[in-house]
Amino acid sequence: MQRKIYDHILCKVPLLPCAKGGVLGSSPIDNSALHTNKAVVFKMDIAQCFPSIKPARVLAIFQSLGFGPEAAGLLTKLTTWRNELPQGVPTSNALTNLALVRVDWRISRACEIHGLTYSRWVDDLTVTGSLRLLKLRCMCQRIVQDEGFQLKPEKTKTELAHQRQTVTNFVVNTKVNLTREKRAAIKKEVKTAHGLGGDLSP
Repeated sequence: MQRKIYDHILCKVPLLPCAKGGVLGSSPIDNSALHTNKAVVFKMDIAQCFPSIKPARVLAIFQSLGFGPEAAGLLTKLTTWRNELPQGVPTSNALTNLALVRVDWRISRACEIHGLTYSRWVDDLTVTGSLRLLKLRCMCQRIVQDEGFQLKPEKTKTELAHQRQTVTNFVVNTKVNLTREKRAAIKKEVKTAHGLGGDLSP
């Protein structure tokens, strides 16, 4: 039933271009590629994203899509569980994208004014651009909080060009690349799978 709700309703709702996660045809690489060669990478992560989206917000989403109170209420019951969005079901990422539309619009508008780039991979928000961004980080955080969401302080990070800059687990300093740790893990897996020893470096 949730798959049908996604296929026939949620995936047909247009989103802003900045929404990348949970969008057909979009990948973490596509998201990371938007943020290469930037002086500043500023990242935020929404705390308890799915649990923070309550049935009342989901009900409002379905009503905004034109469903009456009875139909919207039934759709809300089918897509929430224990007073929150459940993990790992087809509808949750799509409903998260719709719940964050105002966050996306407000940050995108600010970025457009100041010549910055913004994208969001589900609950991971990234803003990149010139050193001007350093003065606008607090504004971006306030927008998220104004819309009823909290941020993880430990995942609110600023990375400058002389540091390693990562977006959705890819290095983006000059081009999209795997992190050193990920490359090492892949080499180790290959060695284990094939019973190889020694260095696999070219």
